[in-house]
Amino acid sequence: MKDLPVDLQHESYQRRANRRVKDGMPTERRGGAPSGLRRLRPDEPSKAITGAATNEFLHPSLNGFLTIRECARLQTFPDEFDFLGTKSEQALLIGNAVPPLLAEAFGQTALSDYQASLINGSLTTRGKLLSFSPTLSTGMSPILRETVHQVTKRYGVSTREEIGTQLTLHA
Repeated sequence: MKDLPVDLQHESYQRRANRRVKDGMPTERRGGAPSGLRRLRPDEPSKAITGAATNEFLHPSLNGFLTIRECARLQTFPDEFDFLGTKSEQALLIGNAVPPLLAEAFGQTALSDYQASLINGSLTTRGKLLSFSPTLSTGMSPILRETVHQVTKRYGVSTREEIGTQLTLHA
């Protein structure tokens, strides 16, 4: 909402922002004006497309909401793919969908792994965990650290943190 010119902002935005300032809560805990809408950035990956995307995301360069077709494109649906139903039903279908290119990548990887595990027509290996990256943060809560420990102990995978430690030790 704050990215829109003032004349395009919803009237409740300023009213709610004012109310937050007047509530007496310390500034560092108040948070500021409500976002409501978010403008997508052309230089960053898209936010997750949900069933409400046509009402919550602004076009990266135009002052307007994303269209159903723009949401479908972000989800990697081809332009010729038809969605049935009302606009809200179409938005829900798109928001709940697994992006087709992601589904294809998963399918290709599963097929490749399956074919690699076949010898003389029978499976020779069990599935395994290939990687485990529970967070992009450098810090971990005690429970997350314990979870990482248990997963790496059971499956023998290296987390990004352990790989970083190993690289530091070998440098």
